[in-house]
Amino acid sequence: MPKRLLTALLLVTFSAAAAHAHAQATASAAQAAAVPQADPALAPLLALLRERPQDVALSIYPVTPGQPLGAPLLEHNSAQPMPLASSMKIVVLAAYVQAVAAGELDPQQPVTLAEWETFYVLQDGGAHAEALKGLGIPTDGYGRAKDGTRRLPLDTLARVMIQYSDNAATDLLMTRLGRERLDAAVERLGLSGQEPLAPVAGVFTAWSAPKAAELLTLTPGQRADRYWAEAERVAASPGLRQPARILFRALQRDRSLADQLHNTTFPSGTTHDYARLMAAVLGADTGQFAPDELAVMRRHLGWLREVSPENAAFYSAVYLKGGSLAHGVLTDNYALTPAQGKNAGQSRAVSLFLRNLSPQEYAAAGEAMNVWMLRLAYDPAAQAAVRAALSE
Repeated sequence: MPKRLLTALLLVTFSAAAAHAHAQATASAAQAAAVPQADPALAPLLALLRERPQDVALSIYPVTPGQPLGAPLLEHNSAQPMPLASSMKIVVLAAYVQAVAAGELDPQQPVTLAEWETFYVLQDGGAHAEALKGLGIPTDGYGRAKDGTRRLPLDTLARVMIQYSDNAATDLLMTRLGRERLDAAVERLGLSGQEPLAPVAGVFTAWSAPKAAELLTLTPGQRADRYWAEAERVAASPGLRQPARILFRALQRDRSLADQLHNTTFPSGTTHDYARLMAAVLGADTGQFAPDELAVMRRHLGWLREVSPENAAFYSAVYLKGGSLAHGVLTDNYALTPAQGKNAGQSRAVSLFLRNLSPQEYAAAGEAMNVWMLRLAYDPAAQAAVRAALSE
């Protein structure tokens, strides 16, 4: 998806090629606070809730930092696993901070760009190229680093995984962590609706394989086994990362099969779990993070205030991560506390997941997602409209 001007927060996406989420800080925070009371931008969401409520999941929590998390302000379909797209990177980040806190990973360990790019398979909508550009690293026409010998700290990859949603960085971190640590993190965080995580390069490679349709018949665990195996093949076989091969395979995709794969075989999770995670990052006492872990979660998920003076002035806290898959999946997770306006000091955590969107619905939702998240978090009229749509 292209960059777009929205309101004070960012829409973070998981690209049209099926894997990119990059964001751009835009517009003033005052504009976000001035969204009209009867915002017509809510209409597509309300239509989805009326017509296909099974394809929408939502959780909104009021948060009082330092206090246990109470009942949700509003929830719908919150226990239904939905394809996560780049939202799964929140859990990868959590596993990373746990490993760092335990002394199992060194955040300053050098990583060469060549190592990083062993998982770069182009299908990220430009996220990797944007990450390298942000780091001042020259790239070739395919977004690959011109000098693969340059070294960066492992923690830099954690940052670009969140800020730019770089999939290759995500996959390198996942392989450094290993499946056992990732599974242990899911268990420790209490994510009861989380399917097994898997490297993105493995997912895309499996989706492009001749037997991709078999994925529709497998369990989440069996799919994860295949995705991990494919990721290992990608890392070990430079030929699988050649642009001509990747682009040719993309042209051969069956649209109907791609729709099914994107909406049913990507690792899934629930808004219940992810909204609670975001509430914990905001300061709710959920028992999920030790203080040193929380500090690193906030440092990476809170990157927006570092790059956007407008948001830094309007919000005392903003943590976010979302994603998209081009064949009909959009997900977003916000945790924020305004410092100005009538909602000053009111902390909210919101997760909204959508699936099976038509191309037209996907485009409309992509343009409006940021507004929806802000309205759902703070506007009683928007919350009432959601309840009314669900009761029709």
